[in-house]
Amino acid sequence: MNAIILEGELLDQINGLLRNFGTLLVRTVGLLPDSFINEYLTENSFDFLQYLNWFIPFYDFALITTVWLTAMGALFAGRVALRLGDKVAQLLK
Repeated sequence: MNAIILEGELLDQINGLLRNFGTLLVRTVGLLPDSFINEYLTENSFDFLQYLNWFIPFYDFALITTVWLTAMGALFAGRVALRLGDKVAQLLK
């Protein structure tokens, strides 16, 4: 197998494309309006959250979701690795 090595002008072109994409992305996000929710977010407006958190444990839900997403990511990564292994085994036959 041959490795692709990017040198010189091609690498400069790719860097230029990425730089232009980043500039375009920053300008596009800059066009979006400010969040209207910031006016309503004050420290005193969320006093009830501590009571709500007692009934609905958001921290525990976030932890469970993180563990589940990690497990699913590992599962999908394993599937990709197995498929890649099968493709390499077929190429080597």
